[in-house]
Amino acid sequence: MSRPELNESSSKTNAVIIAYYGIDILTVLLTATLLVLPIEGGVFWPVAFFALTPIILRMWTRSYWAIFFMGFFTFYIYQFYVLQWISVYGTVWTVLLAFMNAVTPAAAFVIAFWLMRKYRAHFYALILASIFVLLEYKQSLGFLGFPWPLLSHSQCANLPLIQIVSITGAWGITFLIVHVNEALAHLIASGFKPRILSIAILPVVLIGASGLYGGIQLARELPLRTSAATIVQGSSATNQMWTEQFNRQAIDEYTDETVKEFTRDPAGRFEGPRLVIWPETAISNAVQNPQMLNRIRALATGFNATFLVGCLTWDPADGQPYEINTLYRPRLE
Repeated sequence: MSRPELNESSSKTNAVIIAYYGIDILTVLLTATLLVLPIEGGVFWPVAFFALTPIILRMWTRSYWAIFFMGFFTFYIYQFYVLQWISVYGTVWTVLLAFMNAVTPAAAFVIAFWLMRKYRAHFYALILASIFVLLEYKQSLGFLGFPWPLLSHSQCANLPLIQIVSITGAWGITFLIVHVNEALAHLIASGFKPRILSIAILPVVLIGASGLYGGIQLARELPLRTSAATIVQGSSATNQMWTEQFNRQAIDEYTDETVKEFTRDPAGRFEGPRLVIWPETAISNAVQNPQMLNRIRALATGFNATFLVGCLTWDPADGQPYEINTLYRPRLE
């Protein structure tokens, strides 16, 4: 073979390699984007049920190293985006936490594909879902445990489905999401052949049963409150935290929800002081912002209540932000 022919053959080979790995990169970017969408806006919760399908299909014929790195970079991008609020403590923490949390799903993909190839069985698309949940649970344990963000957080706006967390915890939702994605990938890879269509039965049954249970729970009439404590939880996206706009929106939202709680019982059955809890970093700059602090004081005084509000403060010794989750006064007056 002459040198020009050798050069042409080499160029074609390089082009094929670039295209091959280029597809890997595009698949990673696509999957990461689909994972972010439900977190960014609650209305996109259905996307989670097919977000992992592209990367699972791409991993079908790839090496274990390729599977690991595709899973790792997909979830690294996803985690890095969702964990932007941690950058208030320094970007290095966002990088480290995203790195640490991305290893878990990457390992889950490798183990699942190893089992599927070894035993040449799909086990009704339960392998990846089961391993994913086990490793995600393990990630929440120990000194370095950081159980956030989970795939189940994508369903925060899907109220009927998430009612099963009272039984399964957040990992039940993660299991359903990965299970549906895995089953869908199996069906697509098989060309929807009749012999494998049975693999779709279990996810349909599980999703249907979970939604039915959630619907029944939501339709139940809540029992009459007997406690003088009230917990108020906002719905603002956490990736928008630490900004002035977030705090303005948060104080309005928490004020409105708190007023609703106090006016929910027109008969006025509850007398005397109450405890109102606003969660971790509900109003992150409340201590530094006199206007917001005065609004909280006015609520506490107006309803004769004790308020426990999660916020940030700065230690003058090192200038670093710290979260306050302590009731340091009996009453905000």
